[in-house]
Amino acid sequence: VIIIYALKDTAAFMLHRCGHRVTNAVAEAALGVDMASVTNMWWLCLDSSFLEGNIGYQVIIAVVFLLCLPINIMLNSYALAAIMQIMKRLPEAGAEGSSTKGSTSLSMLDAGGKPLDGSSRSKSSSSSDVLPASIQDASSQHMHNVQGDDGAITSTNSNDTVANGSVPSGEGGVHGGEGHTSREGSSSGSEEASTSKSTASGPQLSIFGQLKEALKAAVSVVPSVNAMLMRVWWTDLLFNLRALPLQAFSLLVVPLVWTLPRLLAIQLAVPIAISEGLNAKDALERSKEMMTGFRRGYAWPYLSLLVGIRLLDMIRTFLLAVMPPRYWQELVEMPIVLIVAFAFAKIVVIRLQDIMPAAAYISRKSPRAESEDSAVVEEQSVAPRLLPSM
Repeated sequence: VIIIYALKDTAAFMLHRCGHRVTNAVAEAALGVDMASVTNMWWLCLDSSFLEGNIGYQVIIAVVFLLCLPINIMLNSYALAAIMQIMKRLPEAGAEGSSTKGSTSLSMLDAGGKPLDGSSRSKSSSSSDVLPASIQDASSQHMHNVQGDDGAITSTNSNDTVANGSVPSGEGGVHGGEGHTSREGSSSGSEEASTSKSTASGPQLSIFGQLKEALKAAVSVVPSVNAMLMRVWWTDLLFNLRALPLQAFSLLVVPLVWTLPRLLAIQLAVPIAISEGLNAKDALERSKEMMTGFRRGYAWPYLSLLVGIRLLDMIRTFLLAVMPPRYWQELVEMPIVLIVAFAFAKIVVIRLQDIMPAAAYISRKSPRAESEDSAVVEEQSVAPRLLPSM
């Protein structure tokens, strides 16, 4: 997430600089104002006296902003699509890793020793509770039948090996090929198990190694994101076309009761277009269905993040205003640290806003949420049939 949004913010920064440069160039040509003497040509002039005396400059700013808005929306769509594709691959990678661990344990059983009676399995299986559920589910599917020296068939669960990191042994030890008790087979099996576990988990990467792996993961989803970009981009454009007027109307506060439910109802449109492959209109309708009964739960974090950004700006402005003048002259580190801290906090809140629709969609698609929704639908369908009998 950090890598993808860092790349997205870099592209957006370059887009803004180009937009500001075009704005100032058009202002020079259309208004006859020497913008180079007023401000940096790569930044807008936001001086109140200049803006009040040049209404045409404000119009040019609005026009260039509207022209750059679709490109900015495309960057947001690309970033969210890439993140959801990576999040989709994480469970698949976890399932493959747990399946590999289970098959490694089975091959180690064949090489290191033969399991005995069920007592050893009952002792070692209790420790499998400490494993993550994903590993237990994957490893429980691997049952190994081993034929002992007496011809009996013993079924052994690979959880015993994965949980303890060694070959399960009975009270009498492990039977070797010649029929006598051998501890060497058990110890060698333990060593192989620990080796396989360390190999499966992989070496501990440094921070630069982790960033390199994250960059590889981000690049790996580029083909799939490119394939869906036009559909997702159009859905995001249609979403903003409906959301921006509602947001502007909400600034009046009084219509908030009417605008907020409609704004919340379409929040999942873009994640739906990414994950389910629906077009823009169908994704918006699907979002309304999924948000039924979920708007109140979504509203609290949604409004909290909006208010949080405003509060951060207000608190930062207040603290900088009341800061003693000598801090700006003698202890300049204090205002710098304050500005950087609030900038970082604001970026964190904005990132939470960006990924909140994806997180909400994944939450709504979880088996628990779907079972609850089906139960509610079933209750609603049963209630009308019960009314005549009552």
